[in-house]
Amino acid sequence: MIKKMDYYTSFVLYGRYGSGKTTGACTAPFPIAVIDADMKARNQSNIQALVKSGDVDIFPLNYPLVAGNDEDFLFRPDSTNPVPDGYRECLRLINRIVKQEPKEYATIVFDSGSRIIQHLIQATVAANGKTQMTQQLWGVFYTELANRFTRLSTIPVNFIWIFHERTVIDEITKQQQVIVSIPGQMGEDIGTFFNEVYNSKVDEIGGKHYYYYVTKSNAKHNNRTSGTLDLNEQPNISQIISKLNGTYIALPQPVNNVTGGGNVVRSANVIRRAS
Repeated sequence: MIKKMDYYTSFVLYGRYGSGKTTGACTAPFPIAVIDADMKARNQSNIQALVKSGDVDIFPLNYPLVAGNDEDFLFRPDSTNPVPDGYRECLRLINRIVKQEPKEYATIVFDSGSRIIQHLIQATVAANGKTQMTQQLWGVFYTELANRFTRLSTIPVNFIWIFHERTVIDEITKQQQVIVSIPGQMGEDIGTFFNEVYNSKVDEIGGKHYYYYVTKSNAKHNNRTSGTLDLNEQPNISQIISKLNGTYIALPQPVNNVTGGGNVVRSANVIRRAS
């Protein structure tokens, strides 16, 4: 079941290993459901107190990428293996959390989206009786992923997808860009499906580690935010949501002159700024 909220949004947190993505995601509004596709969240000491308190529940996605006999897969590459269950089980977990789980959740975290996408690729290959992705299957993959992102965006809960990052180099300018680790163009266009896309960073200064999110686009990052945020924000999702929820524009109202002066006052009615 999902928790009724006045404001909710969707996030992508992407970055290299050890940049605080999982820890940062668990600063979102409680209770949080973590779909643990990497099988690492359950062992992270930074969130163990939240797990014990019940603020964070972890749902492991402990399925191999390849179904069937491992020896057949390795030594008989032309053999047809059963469709692996990883991606199917991910969809079942989403349905359970949203509709059937008796506990209400305010946030659902996918840790990581990079691993879930690997499950989707393997399921697409096996379901079509192939041994590897073809150009036609890439089209099937992108369609399913786009549909999944779009459908989830209609559910009134905070969604956070964690991705690894990858670096692409422009062949002409040789300029490097750090993008979400999704195959193909979708890694660069992820902002069309999510309101907030942040690069999770960590700097070591004087022997101490400083974690932060890069929230806006620049020459190196194709990020996105729907609100008024600093370029670098502290990795606290609940605080960021408070900032996003406080971004308003005034409704047009009649202008009234204040007696005895030329000041103008307007109604305090507001609406949330469109993303």
